[in-house]
Amino acid sequence: MKYRKKKDITDFFDVSIIMPFYKRLNVFKLVFPKNAPFFQRNGIEIIILLDDPKEEKGLLKLIEVYPFINFKIIINRKKHEWRNPCKVLNVGIRHASFEYVLVLDPEVELVTDVVYQLRYIISHHPNTFATGVVAFIDEKENIKELKDINWMPYGSIMVAKHDLVNIRGYDESFEKWGGEDDQIRRKLSLYGLKKMALADAKTIHRDKNSDSHKERSSRIEKIPIRHLKYIFHPRDPIFNGTDWGLDFKESIWDWKTHKSYDQLTKYVETFQDFHISDKNVCENKYEIIALIQIRNESKNISEILDHLKASCDGIILLDDDSSDDSYEKAIHNKLFLKIKKDNKGYFDDLENRNILLRAASFFKSKWFFFIDADERFDPRYNDIRSYTNVKDVDIYRFNLVDLWDNLETYRIDMPDNRQNGICTRARMFRNKGSLQIYADREIHFPAVPYLKNAKVANELLLLHYGNFNEETRQKKYKLYTSQDPEEKKQAHSYDFLMDDKVFLKEIKKIVLGN
Repeated sequence: MKYRKKKDITDFFDVSIIMPFYKRLNVFKLVFPKNAPFFQRNGIEIIILLDDPKEEKGLLKLIEVYPFINFKIIINRKKHEWRNPCKVLNVGIRHASFEYVLVLDPEVELVTDVVYQLRYIISHHPNTFATGVVAFIDEKENIKELKDINWMPYGSIMVAKHDLVNIRGYDESFEKWGGEDDQIRRKLSLYGLKKMALADAKTIHRDKNSDSHKERSSRIEKIPIRHLKYIFHPRDPIFNGTDWGLDFKESIWDWKTHKSYDQLTKYVETFQDFHISDKNVCENKYEIIALIQIRNESKNISEILDHLKASCDGIILLDDDSSDDSYEKAIHNKLFLKIKKDNKGYFDDLENRNILLRAASFFKSKWFFFIDADERFDPRYNDIRSYTNVKDVDIYRFNLVDLWDNLETYRIDMPDNRQNGICTRARMFRNKGSLQIYADREIHFPAVPYLKNAKVANELLLLHYGNFNEETRQKKYKLYTSQDPEEKKQAHSYDFLMDDKVFLKEIKKIVLGN
């Protein structure tokens, strides 16, 4: 099947991956490095349901290596023998943060991009659940030819969380091996969902005691007929009471609250220079943090930081290899973190913003916003904090105008179809864990990591000084045309920067509102 990328999926998957975890640490260490690239993407969390407390230390040590994967660990302190994972899986459903749930065993290795494949199908086919295929193989066996493997229609299943909640999850009366995969599919079908089976969504179940296809079939054949009917032909999709999924609930790690100063330090140590304001900066909770990149702003840096102090609780700053003393002069009581990178003589806005996003992921802030060094909030329209308590919005677009030739006027005939010279730019976003911006260009792209649930902040106005005088415009023209000689990185030509005749309006006449 050919998959055409859909922006709202790749920008934000909205998937909670549930892993029942009982004496699986060794094989998890084996497969997880291979799976990590599939998990380290926007809107994916890994919920590990640790059903054996003996593996707690080892597991916590392992996840420290992956600071940009959103982990949750829920632990069961009660000792017990192996049990059917239904109760454990239901705990995971209860704790899922995102809209969709993917059930995946910790010993499973992803052969294809199963997360994307199943999510893609569900997004294009409402009222469905999606399944893949699995092969059972020894944990250290090398795979040569995928075509020679016996694939079985089990393992991965993805479904909307609300559908699982409505049928009250997996049947908690299951105690012995087998049947829960088949029954949950039958329950979802009985509930009214259509099954979408993907033969090319392939996983490998690695285990030193892995059964062959024939051995598993033999075990299924030994299941009593009465139990098989109960599995494959349930009369009702709901078996559990309202107390389902409450078998255990102690959280020992949650990406929303566990932020590590040591992990932050390891990350920023990879750059040319850095400074963290305080060791407790990752432990405190914030409402909103500003993200800004600078280059050669020695004359303005103090004013820039002072301008931001009323609009945020803290600032994270990236210096794009300034040749002056901008980095040294960047001092402010709200400057939580500053980093200096080597830009190797090339302006890469995408890389810069993603560095800032990586750094931001170590902070407990509800909101972040990007602002450029050549932008200021209009003092009449700068109450950004009034937007942080709205529940049904995740992205805010700021109004923006380009000041031109003097401080009182802005240009209204910009080439990007603005309404009366005012455009909107996505800048502010709700914190949803480790995030990155995915774009096919390094300049001129939406400056937020996802675009779902966006709204214009009607009473915020950014004044853009970046095109203010002719000298600056000429420098920008040379930069953009050198990095984009075919002018493919934005919707219009860069010639507007060299225009002699322009139409201007007074800023004071701008009236914003609902």
